Amino acid sequence: MKAGYDEETMFSLDRPELLDELATVMLVEAETVQYPAEVGPELTELQVRLMELEERRKEREERKIERELEQAKLVQETQEHERHRQYEQMRLEHETQEREEERQEHERQSQHKIELEQTKLEQQKIHL
Repeated sequence: MKAGYDEETMFSLDRPELLDELATVMLVEAETVQYPAEVGPELTELQVRLMELEERRKEREERKIERELEQAKLVQETQEHERHRQYEQMRLEHETQEREEERQEHERQSQHKIELEQTKLEQQKIHL
């Protein structure tokens, strides 16, 4: 294991991340090592490959960020939907309660009318 890298961290990386770390190490080594003049084209090819690896790493990171943003958006939409559902449920429960109270009031009024009619009929019987 290369000095400065935690073995557990390295084993937890997936393949693209591991390749990124390898490319970074190679780039650092390529920048610090003095190559002879005749190695110029190979070094340039190495640098191009390392730049390509770095570009792919950046693209993967951008896609990861996009996925995280999309996931956050979905979570927010789900929360909004749940709040709306709870609001609608409370509204319906309130309406149901109001209707029940209105029904009970109507029933009381009807019962009261019946009692008044019965009282009137009894009074009429008494006066006859």
